[in-house]
Amino acid sequence: MQSSPIVPYPAPGSVRRDDHALPDIALRRAQRAFAAAFERPRTHGFSAALHAARQRRLARRSLSALSADERQRLLRWLAWQQVTASVRPILARIDDELAARIDALARPLAARLAGLPPASRIDGLRAAG
Repeated sequence: MQSSPIVPYPAPGSVRRDDHALPDIALRRAQRAFAAAFERPRTHGFSAALHAARQRRLARRSLSALSADERQRLLRWLAWQQVTASVRPILARIDDELAARIDALARPLAARLAGLPPASRIDGLRAAG
């Protein structure tokens, strides 16, 4: 019988996190909640409306659970979603003030992206993200 290798874990507080380290769980949950709200429902009628309302409520709740730094990172992520996928109507249904803030962040990103040649737009998205 083979013994399993021991995976060393760093001591608490010994790992330094920078701005681009793994995101906190609350931020990741908020991104997942907003992404789910952006998806089109697979059903129609009342169940689709109920599902969309649940997704919006989950997005609102996850937004309120974020710290100020995490909220700024989420706003940047949502701005890129706005630039690439035009999610403004859905953001407005979740939170009007949030949608207005995302519009303000998305305008310069869209202008910067529009200034790139088509072949380099993907590279521009990667560099700015």
